[in-house]
Amino acid sequence: TQSTGSFNTLQHYYILNLIEKMIVLDNPLLNTSIDNESDDESIEEMEISGAMSSGKISETGIKTVTHINNVGKLKERLEAIQKKLPWIENLDVTVDLKLPTQELKAIINDNFKQEMLFYKQCSIGTQQSIARLKSMGLATKRPEDYFC
Repeated sequence: TQSTGSFNTLQHYYILNLIEKMIVLDNPLLNTSIDNESDDESIEEMEISGAMSSGKISETGIKTVTHINNVGKLKERLEAIQKKLPWIENLDVTVDLKLPTQELKAIINDNFKQEMLFYKQCSIGTQQSIARLKSMGLATKRPEDYFC
């Protein structure tokens, strides 16, 4: 007898064939069917062979990339692309809340306290920015007749 909820062999075979067809249909690069009994070729190899047979890539098109960590060259490029703009152009604000270690440990698992800390940090940053903008003589509020 068969218990309710278990699969018989025919149902199991049917589901495996459906999954196999879905994999092949979802991935047009797979031009060969997946054989459940042989694991000679991985799916990645099948994708590559399917792409090569369809002409999407060639043997010369496949190349390996060697990554080189050239710190000096990276710093040189970073300096070249960095923009040294006045504060008014980027409005970059950094707020350093010097919290005791004990308080930091208390908020690690408390989402509400983390959100309140974030709110406090944003509020301080906003107050500092508004004060700085006012010292530059710039308006920080919209005019009374601005209706957008």
